Amino acid sequence: MWLKLFEKDQIWGEAFYAKFLEESIADVKGLIAKIEQEIELFQEAEIEDREITRQMCEAFQEKGVDKDGSAAVFQKYETMRSELDERVHREFSIFSEAAKVNGYGFQTSLLKTKELPRCRDELSKLEMKKTSLENLIGADQLKKHLSRTNWRQSAQTVGMVRQYDYLYRLSSRLLHSGPMNILTEKDLTESEKNVLLGYVTVAAKDILELVKNFQFTGKIEMLYFEVE
Repeated sequence: MWLKLFEKDQIWGEAFYAKFLEESIADVKGLIAKIEQEIELFQEAEIEDREITRQMCEAFQEKGVDKDGSAAVFQKYETMRSELDERVHREFSIFSEAAKVNGYGFQTSLLKTKELPRCRDELSKLEMKKTSLENLIGADQLKKHLSRTNWRQSAQTVGMVRQYDYLYRLSSRLLHSGPMNILTEKDLTESEKNVLLGYVTVAAKDILELVKNFQFTGKIEMLYFEVE
């Protein structure tokens, strides 16, 4: 549908790029917020982990702890540490596995000195691109591109409303957390799979044809390869 919109009016190319930048910026901002949350989470976990280690060392130093007793002490505090790791993991932590290897303190340092600066640099570059686009097309036009799109209406514009209605109904049933989604099978039926595969076969040919025929100022024919 996007390719057909490009073909109908190249202003959709601006809209596509504007939405791509806006979504990319939102994604990186979300990642930055998540990293900041994990820094706070790992700092708290580091304090608790140190306390577990302190208690374990004190237990080992107690008089009368024999070989069997030492094993029991070690197992007790390893269980406590495992429970801490599980609590951190329940927070949908991105870096929890790395923290288990590196330690919460060192992982916190890595997030502060490596991941956060990298993400903030990426965000700065994206925001610069958005500013450049705004300077090129104007603030009002950018705002228009970023406004909510009526995709069914857009599908009607390029004669794809039937395809849109079918795929919207199917994806809504599979993705939205309504009663039907919860109580019914998530897998596609055989007939639905066959319909989709048949559509993909036809649509792939249309996509290749649209890409081949699409023209714009400065277009060149080339191939790009990356060889490691």
